[in-house]
Amino acid sequence: MVSRATSKSSSEDLWQAATPALDQFRKWGFIYSGSSPYQMTGQFYAEYAEALARSDGKDGLELGTILRPEVLMCQLTSWDIYKDWEMADEIAIYPDGHTAYDGTTIATHYPKQVSCPQEYDEQMKRLERSNPASFAVERRAQWASVLDAYFSPDVVDSIFEPWPPQQPLNLTMKTSGYMMYTYVAHGDPSDSDANFGFAIAHTLNAGGLMPHVMFDYITHWDPADFVDQDGVPTGHIDYEVVLNDIKAICRGFSPDQLSFDQGYSAWMISELKKWATRERPVRPCQFFKRNATQPLNWTVAEVTKTACGLGYVHAPYYDLLSNEMKFLQKHMTPGSLYGRVDHQTTGPVKTKDVWDAFSNVVYSLIGDRVAALVGDSLMAAGIRGGQTGGMPLAPYGRNVNPDTPSNPIADQLSALSRRNHGGNSMPMVQRPTTRTGRPISPRGGNLARPTRWR
Repeated sequence: MVSRATSKSSSEDLWQAATPALDQFRKWGFIYSGSSPYQMTGQFYAEYAEALARSDGKDGLELGTILRPEVLMCQLTSWDIYKDWEMADEIAIYPDGHTAYDGTTIATHYPKQVSCPQEYDEQMKRLERSNPASFAVERRAQWASVLDAYFSPDVVDSIFEPWPPQQPLNLTMKTSGYMMYTYVAHGDPSDSDANFGFAIAHTLNAGGLMPHVMFDYITHWDPADFVDQDGVPTGHIDYEVVLNDIKAICRGFSPDQLSFDQGYSAWMISELKKWATRERPVRPCQFFKRNATQPLNWTVAEVTKTACGLGYVHAPYYDLLSNEMKFLQKHMTPGSLYGRVDHQTTGPVKTKDVWDAFSNVVYSLIGDRVAALVGDSLMAAGIRGGQTGGMPLAPYGRNVNPDTPSNPIADQLSALSRRNHGGNSMPMVQRPTTRTGRPISPRGGNLARPTRWR
């Protein structure tokens, strides 16, 4: 994989420089690109995608026509190339009678093989269990969506699985809600030439540790979809259209709150408040701006990741949301307790507007529950004795031999651990059960402190 980090020129630059030189060779020239799949970025992934590209029927070609028939792509596992290894000695290397330049005869067949060079055996299975993500890329030839991916693809896919299994409620998008549910919505406006994400959801109690988040409607507005009066694409979002669409959503669901990120949201919030005053929806709605900070953004992302991983978030399938979540990257700031979750700057997915709307809705609905659940889990772990590098086994023993000296640090930590887990050891600090002796008076005084005794 060629990148700016490993070469002065990127893979795209090298490709653009090499391909014109092959024009003079016509059908006899070719470029071979071989690599582990790695990330879905760069020229290598672009060529992979082009090899699979087919016509959508809108470019003058028949639907399904292969667009690049001159490109051959093979995607094999590490052991696929060794299939039928038992027949190696039956495969001809050269035509019969081939001789070397000095007149000597060259072997025309491979020698008989006694074992397979590589196969998916028990050792391979153990390697896959220990690190499935790396195994999928390096040995199964599966593309990794992104380096330092924030979400596992399996977790993202589980969000869109039918739930509950008996009578799924997340198969399709909804256009209206029910008065029995409390709906929360969030919009993620950006520049007029960038996507505008939006999501609305409610909670359902299913008898678990916390309510489930059920998304009713997810959408986004793309600048490429807006045209002027002559039908020419403008490349900019018409916020009047977006505002009217949001009003229609509010009429259908009557959410309790609708928040927006910073950006071009002040005007939209003002207009929605005026609209709500005039139309008086069934339930009053709070329209406000969310002031995003790095600690808050990190908390929102971590809460959403935890809730999704535990299976408490469900949504109808939305292609852009799925892709954005699979391509999110985690960036840790040195010396900071808070990281950052962001999109790629290159590759097939370079946005996260729908993810922002999605995660803020989850945080607003069950953020406190998730934080409490994680906190309770941590508090349930009692204090145990430990020491950097492990507890020493020698020269200090377990006091089995009275002649063996004891380790005071080990004894103190062991006593603390037993005390917090119902052991029978005595407390580290013994206090009298009854007040005896005389009271301790303040320095230089005759009055006794009623709560201090010697």
